Amino acid sequence: RALPVVDPHDRALVISCGAALAHVRVALAAAGRDADVVRLPDASEPDLLARVRVGPARDPTVQDVARLAAIASRRTTRLPFAPGPL
Repeated sequence: RALPVVDPHDRALVISCGAALAHVRVALAAAGRDADVVRLPDASEPDLLARVRVGPARDPTVQDVARLAAIASRRTTRLPFAPGPL
């Protein structure tokens, strides 16, 4: 969800899309599938940040399943952005 007042350049929005992409990769791995990710796949569609294709089946590792379980315990900070330059 875009928040133009506090994120006029959509920086936080793009970061959140990256987090969602990471969660997709983790979920696929836990389901025993690899993810083939192409970032910024089409220069003519700047809002298309990534394309994900489901890879072949494989056995998930213990770490794959643990990473998926950890997603539920992650939290987002609601503190204001720091005023200084990055």
